[in-house]
Amino acid sequence: MINQNYDDTRTKVLIENTAQGVFKHLNEMKSSGRHKRWIWELLQNARDVSTDTDNHLIAEVKYNGEELVFLHNGRGFTVDEIAHLIFYGSTKIEDERSIGQYGSGFLTTHLLSWEIDVSGQLENGNWFNFCLARKPESVKALQASMDQAWEAFKSSEKESRPESLPNSFTTQFVYPIRDQEAEQAVEAGIETLKQCAPYVVISNPQFSRINIDFPGEKMCFEAKRPESDPSSVQQITVTEDTDGNLKDKQYLLAKGNMETSITVPLELKNGRWVCQSVGKLPRLFLGFPLVGTEEFSFPAVINSFNFTPTESRNGVYLGKNDDPENNTNQAVIEEACTLLARLLQHSASAAWGHTHRWVEIPPIQGNDWVDAEWLKKCVNDKLTAAIYNTTPIVLNEAGKAILMKEAMLPVAESDKGIEALWDLLEVWKGYPEKLPRRVEATGWCKTIKDWASLLGKETTEFRAGIDGNQLALQMVEKTKNSKDGVALRIFRN
Repeated sequence: MINQNYDDTRTKVLIENTAQGVFKHLNEMKSSGRHKRWIWELLQNARDVSTDTDNHLIAEVKYNGEELVFLHNGRGFTVDEIAHLIFYGSTKIEDERSIGQYGSGFLTTHLLSWEIDVSGQLENGNWFNFCLARKPESVKALQASMDQAWEAFKSSEKESRPESLPNSFTTQFVYPIRDQEAEQAVEAGIETLKQCAPYVVISNPQFSRINIDFPGEKMCFEAKRPESDPSSVQQITVTEDTDGNLKDKQYLLAKGNMETSITVPLELKNGRWVCQSVGKLPRLFLGFPLVGTEEFSFPAVINSFNFTPTESRNGVYLGKNDDPENNTNQAVIEEACTLLARLLQHSASAAWGHTHRWVEIPPIQGNDWVDAEWLKKCVNDKLTAAIYNTTPIVLNEAGKAILMKEAMLPVAESDKGIEALWDLLEVWKGYPEKLPRRVEATGWCKTIKDWASLLGKETTEFRAGIDGNQLALQMVEKTKNSKDGVALRIFRN
């Protein structure tokens, strides 16, 4: 009779496999360039354990030069969640409301430190505090350290709150910062948080506010949404508090049918709303920015909880494969194009300035998660063609919005050249009402050039674009029958 405990063998193998998986992820992470991602993993996990769906979650990140502290006031942990936190994996795989995970994502936070002091509340009301260490010296050592963390968790459970955990929070992660590489990761993460926080609190209504406490600077971001506004286009205020100085910033949001929205920034200048560019921010969000999508060919921030991201969360699958995830991602991008046209109609009807900033489309970048030809066709069919032919967004000097196809957009190599062309065109009868506002002419020239580069065309293939050669030909044609010679004199000068 063979005396063997098969269950013990199975458990031993499962534990070894877990340790091997963690060891592999931790070593791959060193060279993955994910130094900005740690903050989004922590915020995602906070969002997923919020106690309500709307405006109650507070998250705070603090750094004093020696340690990084992350806190939130979400619900308490289940024991399963603690086990996954320690041993790797996620309890959220089949939870449609969740977008974060205590799996490979949370491992990214070890870029800051191999040791994490974890404090928090359990679902049963008790409290805990233990050290989670995962230094990848060897698979065996890693397995032993995770076992130690589990035992430390069990022995730490008690009814009283840990002294180190502030009263207003239910969870705290403390990362000792001990080397220059960790300092750089902290700084990169905090900087991208400052840039993206307005879009995060807009995209995730669970957040009441996000606080940042950094040496020499304290910041707070809080979104104020219109009350009971059923419209698909909303203007949202994000209050930024920097060291006690309050500043309200404005954003325009359009909501679609696939848990999709797009957001663009606004600014009030001299009593008039002016459209702003999203700049160098990631263009794709799954509640939180997918770092690596800063050059994605879309002029607004697209957020969708239906996105399926790449494993490294630096993009979404938009390839040639005919599978549900790929098809859904493509459908989200197509809907975002429709939403952008809706935003443009809204802004143009209100005579907002510089609408061209919301149609300046970056060129398609080569990467392994997007089919460039599909994206080019999508942008052309769903966005540029629709805007060019059917959406009046070019404001002339009289403040009237006209279609791009009916406009006359000066195209030149320099700002002075564009302005000179505008001045020449402005004196011709019937032309002024077709010209963009003079202060926006350079912006519209950039838009036409962006579109031409994106679609592989010449700027002159857009009927709206007019360069010096075309202007000269038109002037010559007009001067043939000119009796007073005014047009000819202008042309010669």
